[in-house]
Amino acid sequence: MAKQIILDILNHKKTDRVPVGMWWHYTDPSEWGDKPGDEKRFERVFQGHLKYAKEADLDLLKVMPDVYFVLPNLAGVDILDEEQLKAVKPAAEDDLFFEEYVRLVKKLSESLGEETAVFPTVFSPYYYLLYTQLGTTGKAYTEVELGQAVKKHPEAVKHAVDVIAQDLIRLSRRFLTEAGATGIFYAVHNFNTITKVDYLNLFTPAERQIAEEIAAVNDNTILHVCGSLGKSNDFSYYANYPYKALNYAVDNEKFSLGEAKEKFPDKVIIGGFGRKPEDIIYTGNKEQLQAETERLVKEAGRDRLIIGADCSLNPEKMSNERTAWIKEKADTL
Repeated sequence: MAKQIILDILNHKKTDRVPVGMWWHYTDPSEWGDKPGDEKRFERVFQGHLKYAKEADLDLLKVMPDVYFVLPNLAGVDILDEEQLKAVKPAAEDDLFFEEYVRLVKKLSESLGEETAVFPTVFSPYYYLLYTQLGTTGKAYTEVELGQAVKKHPEAVKHAVDVIAQDLIRLSRRFLTEAGATGIFYAVHNFNTITKVDYLNLFTPAERQIAEEIAAVNDNTILHVCGSLGKSNDFSYYANYPYKALNYAVDNEKFSLGEAKEKFPDKVIIGGFGRKPEDIIYTGNKEQLQAETERLVKEAGRDRLIIGADCSLNPEKMSNERTAWIKEKADTL
């Protein structure tokens, strides 16, 4: 079964084929700031994930945080206001945000069983600071604005980050122990507007604690070093984080899957397909997508490899069928 193949490859065991995992959102961005509690939307998100996993014969399903971007204790918080950040307190353990997100992961895990490995998304705490206004203004803070908050009141930022970290640790534990998740998809990236010194002081301790607490329960963590902002990342930031697989943006970082294996010899590498509008993932026909899949596997070697993409794909240009074409070819390699 596909779930066992993912577990085997994460533990550097030989597998009889190259697995596939890629993902996109099931709701419109205008919904991402909404509060949980809409059962019709919950069912739409659940069915979207489930239909995709089954129709594409997917090996690895990333559970998308489509209406779980705004933590309940951060909703409406102005990150440029020092006092508001200092006032951030832990969220209630039974808040609907946590209950519904855990229920989604559990329902997917139970429905897919051994067919597909299920990895819910957990962001670095700073992502949740960026999203505090989604339900209020409909807009996320920019990295410039987060950089301003760091410069103006670093201790208030650190307080909020540390509180968020504890919420995320509790959530991750529930995913792994209560919801039956295979592992955690943990997203991080560097900033142009925050110095490495500030990042290491304000964000790294919380990020690393989250990773360590997750690994203490289940160490099947995928670290996603996001390249969606177009910034090349300094991977040394994450050198001491426990994780088994690395998903990164090939186009952004300018090193191939094979080179990634050399740079990270103890990690499974996930990726290969770019996500720019002109990339083959969107423009290619079946024959072209399968040829590119074969090229990626030949270039990188089939061990410690999961075919995926740089980040979430455009659902208007992607389809379950297109992933199935990639999967069909990968199964033969």
